[in-house]
Amino acid sequence: MRTFHFHNNHRVHLAFSDFWLYELSVWLHTLAQSLVSIFIPVLMLKSGYSVADVVLYCLMLNVFDVPLNFVARSLVRRYGARVTIGFATAASIAFFLLFLQLSSGGWLLLLLLALCAAVYDAFYWVAHFYLFVNSGGSAKSAGQSTSIVYVVRQFAVLLGPVIGAMVLIFSSQHVLLFVTIFCLLVSLLPLIKVDAFPDKPKDAGLSFKEFFRLAHTKRLFLSMACYSIHDSVENILFPVFIFLIFGTIASVAFIPVILSIVAIAVSFGLGRLRPERRELSVALAAFAISLIWLIRIASGGPIVYYISVLAVGLCAYFVMVPLDSAVFEHGHRVKDTLSAAMYRNVTYMSVNVFLFGLLAFFLQVFQPSFVLAAASLLGIVAVNALPLVGNCSPEKTF
Repeated sequence: MRTFHFHNNHRVHLAFSDFWLYELSVWLHTLAQSLVSIFIPVLMLKSGYSVADVVLYCLMLNVFDVPLNFVARSLVRRYGARVTIGFATAASIAFFLLFLQLSSGGWLLLLLLALCAAVYDAFYWVAHFYLFVNSGGSAKSAGQSTSIVYVVRQFAVLLGPVIGAMVLIFSSQHVLLFVTIFCLLVSLLPLIKVDAFPDKPKDAGLSFKEFFRLAHTKRLFLSMACYSIHDSVENILFPVFIFLIFGTIASVAFIPVILSIVAIAVSFGLGRLRPERRELSVALAAFAISLIWLIRIASGGPIVYYISVLAVGLCAYFVMVPLDSAVFEHGHRVKDTLSAAMYRNVTYMSVNVFLFGLLAFFLQVFQPSFVLAAASLLGIVAVNALPLVGNCSPEKTF
């Protein structure tokens, strides 16, 4: 309830019911996805696929995903964000229905799974972020709004893996997938009744050249590109690594639980971070995470791995919240929030094509991926150190 009141103070023009329904829809959707998302690579391994197959699946997903983001932007312009989220949910449900056949499938099934996952990712995140950034407030309140939406999601992320692990341990993956599908369908019901949010952009938007005209915008999205490498390794390959070491579903479920507790505590404070301090926050946190990756590479063991998850979870929000806040602020300033949402996702998925395409050539993917994650974070340090060295004015910062 404190979360609601804090958030609502910055969105006084919205009706109570519409705000509550929107947040409820986001929470239910996040819960549905978090029930099973972290276990998908693990369930692929348990069904007979190899780590190399998982890497190639991720490569196909990202190759499909990049152009679909432009399709998603067109759909939002034509039909609206809520209809586009409906298409995304249908694609996600199709994914889980196909996933039920995983044990008897082959490469064709993986291809279809990757396509459905790509449609869901592109359509949902472009439409969802567009709705969020236009749901109220100004560019100045983007930091506080972004921190709040992370908190709302993390309560669902905290519950999801625990419930998912219990279902997998005491029942079966079929039951888990049907529960996920049910939650996805229920998440659409509150969104249908929301009518106070701007659902479609009123103008044609900016061209690529116009959107990336300013140097600090290029630096911002370059930072996001570097961070996406770490993010994919941390959230896809590291849980697989943990599962292969410990061999239990519970060992994987423990990861997002640790992250969520940290996220809820940290995200509130990050909303008050002043724009002129964002580069410093991003650079220092990225450097700290790169050191953690080096520690993981140099030494192992259960205590080291789980403490490192806690440390990464703490530092990651000092990178994610400032970067997302800056993207949303930029979208407001150039009056093209839909393109801001789309280019955010395109940046992530484009770099993942490079990451998983490169890893496909390695027989052992974990060590190279950990090195790439550490190097990408040092890239963020370099990119964000430029304005600090040059003593940029606050107007030129994120």
